[in-house]
Amino acid sequence: MSEKVTHWFPSKTKPVRFGIYERKLRTIGIRYAWWNGEWWGGFASDYQHAVNNQTFRSGHQDGAWRGLARKP
Repeated sequence: MSEKVTHWFPSKTKPVRFGIYERKLRTIGIRYAWWNGEWWGGFASDYQHAVNNQTFRSGHQDGAWRGLARKP
């Protein structure tokens, strides 16, 4: 991964800001997902797909996440 990222946060810690984050699940691996302040959106293999996938609520609300220092 070329972009700078934060350290991994546990699923019980929720992001402070809305936006796209990386999420890690045992069954899927690392993917992008949208955080809207209440729930995680669906997983996407790239940043732009995650932006376009904001209205779909993921069935996986648990899982570690990390922030992006800048948009890819």
